[in-house]
Amino acid sequence: MTISKLNKFFALCILSAAITACGGGGGGGGGGERTPVITDPGTDPGTDPGTDPGTDPGTDPGTDPGTVSTYEQKFNPYLPLKDGARITYTSPFDSGEAETVQTYNKSVSKTRNADVYKITFGEINPTSLYLSSTPEKVTLYRLDVNIFIPFFNASINKLTFATPIDIYNTSSVSNSQTTEATIYINNIAFTTYQVNVNVQQAQTSHSGNYGPALPTLDNSLTLKLVDGDSPAFIEEVTIDLLLAKGIGIVGTDISANNSTDQQSLFSSEIKGMVNLPKTIWFNRNGGDPIVAKGSDNEFNIGGIPIKSADYTIANLIEINALGWIKITEETSGTYVVQMFNKNLPKSSDPLKGLTSVEVVFESTSTGERMSGNVTLLPN
Repeated sequence: MTISKLNKFFALCILSAAITACGGGGGGGGGGERTPVITDPGTDPGTDPGTDPGTDPGTDPGTDPGTVSTYEQKFNPYLPLKDGARITYTSPFDSGEAETVQTYNKSVSKTRNADVYKITFGEINPTSLYLSSTPEKVTLYRLDVNIFIPFFNASINKLTFATPIDIYNTSSVSNSQTTEATIYINNIAFTTYQVNVNVQQAQTSHSGNYGPALPTLDNSLTLKLVDGDSPAFIEEVTIDLLLAKGIGIVGTDISANNSTDQQSLFSSEIKGMVNLPKTIWFNRNGGDPIVAKGSDNEFNIGGIPIKSADYTIANLIEINALGWIKITEETSGTYVVQMFNKNLPKSSDPLKGLTSVEVVFESTSTGERMSGNVTLLPN
């Protein structure tokens, strides 16, 4: 082959390679766009965030298509926990008012290999629940309560469970199980008995001293102490908890009964937050939401605005991706909430569109989290 022909051959090879490279490069442009990873921050089971028929599409708050979420849920939305968190309640057992404090319990946490918090209700005759909270469930490990049991002719003050009890599980609305409980009298282990456990859950709503209304999970736990195979029970303890997203326990009713006596141990209803974010309420307003009377669209703790220098919102991308709600940071560093007449939760569901969203704040200095609540009212 002559030099001239070789030159032509090489030129054709180079030209062919260049054409192939240009044609194949077209698919690479698609890799530049990133689709947001959207995690539902705890939408009520069965709640379809569809659009109300006939509503104006409204203003789309939009999300940044190039932002990818790295948010990971730590606690269950129905029971966010924080060491030192304080909530006030009205209660007929404590001169009309009581305060509950959440404390991280190191000893039980170490023994059970879980993050267990002690929540104490009441001051005159306190009752304490030892609970852990994960995205999937809420679990009870121990119950401190003063109950006189005729079968023992004594008052017990503590029950610890060999197998922890799931009092809320996202995968089931009811649960039955059997475990063993060690019974304590004067803080001394007295005996061990079988406990038959039954848990029932229902979606409800709650209104009262704290604010207009909240969608809640009514969680009823029955603990029945039985004597071996005997059909008779020694004591039955019932714990009713009303749980709200981003708040936790908003109502309690704890009682005990046996064949001869029935005791109401404690009952309460939420009144206010001490060192946690105040709930923000919006009225649906015929599909064009507005801030509810007496509420504010700016997050605050005890009237002091929460600022971005102190807290970020960990699940901000997930909230704004819902479409009908948007949280923005103002130039002052405060956080404000807006709602839009687009993709509002349906008003035809059993709660008539009453919907709550958990807002997870994360400390910029310690990384510790606390939760708040935004609720859309049906009216």
